[in-house]
Amino acid sequence: MVDAASGRPAGSPTPLGESNWVHGLELVTLDGRLTAVVDDNGGSENEPGPDPLRFYDLATRRRLDGIEGDFAVLRKAQVRGRTVLVTVNGAHPAPGEVAVPAGSLSVWDPVSRRRLALLPGNPPAGAAHPDTSPPAAAGVSLDVGELQGRPIALTGGFDDVVRLWDLDTGRQIAATVPPGHTDEIDMIQVTRAGGRTVAVTRGWDGRTLVWDLATRRRVDEPWPGTYRSLAEIPADRLDDRRVLVVDGVPGVRFRDVVALSADVSPGDERRGWVTRAGDRTVLFGRDGDRVWIRDPVTRADIGVPVRLGRRVAPPLRGHTERVVQILYGRLGDIPIGVTVALGGDIRVWNLLDGRRIGTPLHAPNRLNAVALGQVNGHAVVLAAGRSEQVRMWDLGGAP
Repeated sequence: MVDAASGRPAGSPTPLGESNWVHGLELVTLDGRLTAVVDDNGGSENEPGPDPLRFYDLATRRRLDGIEGDFAVLRKAQVRGRTVLVTVNGAHPAPGEVAVPAGSLSVWDPVSRRRLALLPGNPPAGAAHPDTSPPAAAGVSLDVGELQGRPIALTGGFDDVVRLWDLDTGRQIAATVPPGHTDEIDMIQVTRAGGRTVAVTRGWDGRTLVWDLATRRRVDEPWPGTYRSLAEIPADRLDDRRVLVVDGVPGVRFRDVVALSADVSPGDERRGWVTRAGDRTVLFGRDGDRVWIRDPVTRADIGVPVRLGRRVAPPLRGHTERVVQILYGRLGDIPIGVTVALGGDIRVWNLLDGRRIGTPLHAPNRLNAVALGQVNGHAVVLAAGRSEQVRMWDLGGAP
């Protein structure tokens, strides 16, 4: 655990055992105390055996009573207003425990540690393809979510079948062999896209497919789609900023810059980003030495393209060592820049006239992080580094 405020470790690490592989980690609140539920392999990864759920009180580091059994996957869900744990059951029950089918699902109450439901799940590795060596885990993928207000679980496994479960009733809603996959499904993610609940599945065949869980049909349009350039992206996808393109042609990955980023190979002059300007979606990019903004539907330029290299303000002079960081913000109604140089010299500039604002700020050498923000209407600068201290300066309101 790390203290998010200071960045320092919050106490000593919690050792789980030799060569442990953590399959799952969820946080729950028990009697008002934050508790970590850990699903690991219970010892050396080369020794088959039960993999129980371990509970740790995060305030005291004390290990609490856990749930005995053998679990390959762990997820957390909400059922009828309470938090439950959902596990994929493995093939090695604990001594004295009643064996349950490998690949089945268990729904647990984390407070009482009691099993609330047992769902058939999917056959584990080896059941559908006996000629293939089963992996150490049960070979069943799992994710949870909500569909039309109901808590659901989605499983997939070695039989190439995706199954949809109602966690409230414990019943199977649907089962299908997804057209498109030709090998074991090894990853499932339930999420929201385009106003609907979808599942993203990945198989050993190298394919990633998307499914509308309400209709149980494939989402045939690219989601995410891959394109070689902005010109290939359909206008309707750009207009509502649904462009999420990953792992496309080597060096080309267009993404919604608000959510992620955009990367294009350095030699491609058609680089661009999808972003927001006020209340509209625009394309922003460069072509040679031109920086342009365009309408995503008509592709017409918005405003006059700006040519790179034209000076818009006098040089900002004063630093005597290399500038390693530049920040942008506002001081009242004035756009400002904050420059940080080696040696801890920090300067604030009026970007309208290029003049320095106030006296230079000084911090110890080897600054690793500098931030510019707003506190109660005042611009503030924070700096931290090897000194293990965070310094803050109040720049005030509008000068």
